Amino acid sequence: MASGLDYRRLDGNTKSEDRLRTVREFNSTQEINICLVSTMAGGLGLNFVGANVVILFDPTWNPANDLQAIDRAYRIGQYRPVKVFRLISLGTVEEMMYLRQVYKQQLHCAVVGSENAKRYFEAVQGSKEHQGELFGIHNLFKLRTHGSCLTKDILEV
Repeated sequence: MASGLDYRRLDGNTKSEDRLRTVREFNSTQEINICLVSTMAGGLGLNFVGANVVILFDPTWNPANDLQAIDRAYRIGQYRPVKVFRLISLGTVEEMMYLRQVYKQQLHCAVVGSENAKRYFEAVQGSKEHQGELFGIHNLFKLRTHGSCLTKDILEV
């Protein structure tokens, strides 16, 4: 127990026989406030209907993994609204990972033919300011300590 909060943890080191017990305890016990679950360990086959807040702090390059992790709380038996938060900081690798997720989802919508596909990224040929901002290896490992947050900019479009 940490600071009076009873919690459970599920990650890659959790034995398979302990996973279901951990989920069952979290979903059925009011006193257990928090379940720390890594995206990859808890993203498939588990139902967290006891959760009404999902906080993603370890994004993956594949947006489907994060969507699966979020969907663990949206299951039959969920009777409360679910809030989802992503922890993304300016100039971090996580920000670039999330931008690539948005791009991949945008591409998916364009291919599948979704009516409400919004285009967040545009060609940057000839633009010194935005050259390679999404896919340039230089920008992936460049520390940005000032300026606007690319994630915030595209989500406000």
